[in-house]
Amino acid sequence: MKPPVLLSFGQVVVLILPEHILEHLNQRSGPALLDEIAQELSLDEADNREALRRRLIAMVRDGQLLCNRRGQYAPIGAVNLIKGEVL
Repeated sequence: MKPPVLLSFGQVVVLILPEHILEHLNQRSGPALLDEIAQELSLDEADNREALRRRLIAMVRDGQLLCNRRGQYAPIGAVNLIKGEVL
């Protein structure tokens, strides 16, 4: 599924909504790297990839996504986590 596209001043600007990213990641069989997500969403322009990177960081900060040690992103609901504290 491609994200919606807006036309602005003769340039193509891609609007990347969190709902589209979550839906895309939920359809995958596992977590994905930024480059994989960008390629699958057909975000080839450097500006669009940067917008996606910033959106993913914001979604991690907001608790919608998890970023593992390998830099892969996955929806929180798709990861088996146990809430607790390490003593």
